[in-house]
Amino acid sequence: MGGRRRRIGLATLRLWSGAFLFLFVATHLLNHALGLVSLDAMETGRTVFVAFWRSPVELVLLAALLLHPAVAIVRLLQRRTFRLPPMDWLQVGLGLLIPYYLTIHVLGTGVLHKVQGLDDSYAYLLNLIWPGGMQRQTELMLVVWGHGCMGMYHRLKLEPWFRSATPVLLTLAVLLPTLAFFGMLNGARELAAWAAADPAGIAALAAAENWREPAERAWIYVLESRLLLLFYGTIALLFLARLARQAIVARTGPVAIEFPGNLLVRVPRGTSVLEAAEQARLPHASVCGGRGRCSTCRVRVGRGSDHLPPPSAQEERVLRRIQAKPDVRLACQLRPTHALQVTPLVAAGHATEEVSRPMFPRHGVERELVVLFADLRGFTMLAEHRLPYDVVFLLNRWFALSGQAIEQAGGRVDKFIGDGVMALFGLDHGPEEGARNALKAAQAMAVGLSQLSYEMRGELGQATLRMGVGIHAGSAIVGQLGWGHAAGLTAIGDVVNVASRLETACKELAAEAVISAEMFRLAGLEPPSTPVPLELRGRRRPLPVVAVPRLAELRQTNLASA
Repeated sequence: MGGRRRRIGLATLRLWSGAFLFLFVATHLLNHALGLVSLDAMETGRTVFVAFWRSPVELVLLAALLLHPAVAIVRLLQRRTFRLPPMDWLQVGLGLLIPYYLTIHVLGTGVLHKVQGLDDSYAYLLNLIWPGGMQRQTELMLVVWGHGCMGMYHRLKLEPWFRSATPVLLTLAVLLPTLAFFGMLNGARELAAWAAADPAGIAALAAAENWREPAERAWIYVLESRLLLLFYGTIALLFLARLARQAIVARTGPVAIEFPGNLLVRVPRGTSVLEAAEQARLPHASVCGGRGRCSTCRVRVGRGSDHLPPPSAQEERVLRRIQAKPDVRLACQLRPTHALQVTPLVAAGHATEEVSRPMFPRHGVERELVVLFADLRGFTMLAEHRLPYDVVFLLNRWFALSGQAIEQAGGRVDKFIGDGVMALFGLDHGPEEGARNALKAAQAMAVGLSQLSYEMRGELGQATLRMGVGIHAGSAIVGQLGWGHAAGLTAIGDVVNVASRLETACKELAAEAVISAEMFRLAGLEPPSTPVPLELRGRRRPLPVVAVPRLAELRQTNLASA
């Protein structure tokens, strides 16, 4: 095998084992919810549930059940400070409660099934917990489900679609355990009514499913006590070992980490920069809670960078994703061994907006990219005799179709200006792909505008919606410009000015688009006509451009397969 083998980190193990356990719990609760229909429906659902989870998949489930808490505890003990947000402490607390509630449940169902041949049906389980054990069973369900939902929240909140999906996900998170509770309640009452009406029938079922008398299953309570003692005793010993290790590390001398404002924080070696900030109660962005996934805790390293340990595989993947420079590291992953100066790059109050966004710092970076300007032709005259509502409606339709065309082609809408739009291409994959995507977006905008003009022919009368497009490629400064909520990613430079002037030149050249010859070269495409020199204000030399009367002409090239 060539190349470096990718290592699986503790965070990845915890994530996937937790997701697998969450799937198990969700399907289990769905099975409980069938009790709202009937006890027979619960048993029918259990047949499917058992067929899957007691197949060879059970070995994976057992591995996840052992691995997930072990990795979580190791990760917790690796922290040099226990200053955690309240929600994180709640998640940890619920996780530590799970063995207390779950152990006897597992022993009384799955283990008795394996050891003594018990058929742990819903009738068996509901007979045990109704009515005295219903409270504990409900607490078990809420503790496990609450812990799992918090874990999934920490993972999914980094996804761009999460905010819009939050109402649906929250509804499901509340609805599923609610349905499961009432399903168990209804099933238990049905079983109790059956037992009162037909004691012999219940006795026959107990014999057929090999239900055990209390004396025959007393050993599982003894085993439960020993397992819980082993689990919580191990955690206590590991915590004491951690304190001892901290005392030993402290003797080697602290590490000084300098934050902005000449604020010096001294911490034991092995402490992460994020933990140092938390220890000093400094506001520091960290959307994922220090799990090394969101990149919002990133810092720029100043003095002391010569002695930095190399980034782990996980940190390297995140830094590559946000296109970080070599002097940028993740504060949650960086554990300096020598004095260090750092500057946080994301404001704590705006951290959520920065998740997974390519890193363009406020002072800007130089990039080769493609800029597209598009503008509605004759819109002022078109809007002159129309009601404001009609004007806004028309503009929003134009903005929607142009924005969708740009984003579907892999571009980024920079801003809407009046009845025009500015878009950037090539931010993620370079100017060559950006040039091809910009041409595709322009063609899609032309098709969409033609369709919109046809749909609104009744309102437009004799008028026709037309546009002018200018596209150019070159070097620009890309960065976060503006202030407060008005700040945003944009590009400035000659390429932006040229693209804007090419769009304006559409009028004098009677073209739907004016595109620089450089664009076709980058895209690897033959232009539909011979480039001609165009004099542009502010440029010493003419710029070779291609005037495209109709963007549909680009179909003569191999644009569709580019």
